[in-house]
Amino acid sequence: GRRAPEGASLNRRGWLGASAAAALTPAVGLFATREAPRAHAPIRQTVDALTSAELEGRAFATPGEARAAEYIADAFDRLRLPPPPGAQRFQPVEIVVDGERRVASRGNVLAWLEGDGAKTVVVSAHHDHLGPGGPLSREPLRDVVHPGADDNASGVALLLAVADALATRGTRLPVNVLFVSTVGEESGLFGARVFADTPPVPLSSIRCFVN
Repeated sequence: GRRAPEGASLNRRGWLGASAAAALTPAVGLFATREAPRAHAPIRQTVDALTSAELEGRAFATPGEARAAEYIADAFDRLRLPPPPGAQRFQPVEIVVDGERRVASRGNVLAWLEGDGAKTVVVSAHHDHLGPGGPLSREPLRDVVHPGADDNASGVALLLAVADALATRGTRLPVNVLFVSTVGEESGLFGARVFADTPPVPLSSIRCFVN
C-alpha cells in the first residue's frame, strides 16, 4: 500500500490531506461526544422538520422542496454563515423531464465559512426526495408520500450540525469550508451537475468534497 502523507487521514477514496482533516476534526468530535449543536436545532429535530407531512416528501420543484431549502437557508442565517463570495444563497437549478421544464424555486443552498488558507473543503448533502413516489421508488404503483428520513433528511441534519460545530468553534480554520445542500438529486444529480458546471469557487481550489 501507499504510505500516508504526513498528517493525513484515511477516507473512503484515499488519503485526506492534513489541512482538510484538521478542518473536519471539530465536527468529528461533535458526534463522538454526542454534543448537541448550539446555534442550530438538534439533529433529530431537523430530521422531523424535513420529513413532516407538510413538506409532502420534498419532490423536486414542489412547495415542499422549496420549504426544505428555506429551512436550510434559515439555519445558515442563524449561524451567520454568508453565501460564498460573489454568490447568492440559492443557486438556480432547472431540469427537463419528458419535454417539460421544471425549475426549483430555490435550488441549491450555499453557505461559506472563511478560513485562513486558499483551499476549500466542500461539505454537502441533498434535500430533495421522491414526493409521492413514482417510478424511482421501490413501489412505483403506490401513490403515497415518501418522507425520506434516510434519503436524505438525516444527511442534511448532519450537514447543519457540521456547519454549527465549525462555525461556533471560536478560531479560524486552515481552509475555507463551503456548505452546499443540493436539489434534483433523485431526478438525476441535477443540482450537483449545476454546482460542478457553475461552481461558486474555482474547482482547482477545492481540496476535498465530503458528501
